[in-house]
Amino acid sequence: MGVVIAGPNPSDPSYLQDQIDDLAARKSGFFTQVSAPTSLVQITHDTSWTPAGVLCIDTLDQITEPASITHPQPGVTEVAFGVDFTGRIFLS
Repeated sequence: MGVVIAGPNPSDPSYLQDQIDDLAARKSGFFTQVSAPTSLVQITHDTSWTPAGVLCIDTLDQITEPASITHPQPGVTEVAFGVDFTGRIFLS
């Protein structure tokens, strides 16, 4: 007999929207819109904390995995992609 585990489906658009809404409601994160295609996004968030989470969602509402995430100085996060990216980036 197998075990079936039921839970949220991360590829379901409503699940993704729920996660975005939750992040926005907490007001503890930072959000930026990337409207022109680019492979490197430098986010100046001017906060004293280093983001523990980075969520990248492209213009097709798909979660995109960045190639790298660095913090070159306090209050700045750089997100690099293997291909040009447009969409939204959430820091938390």
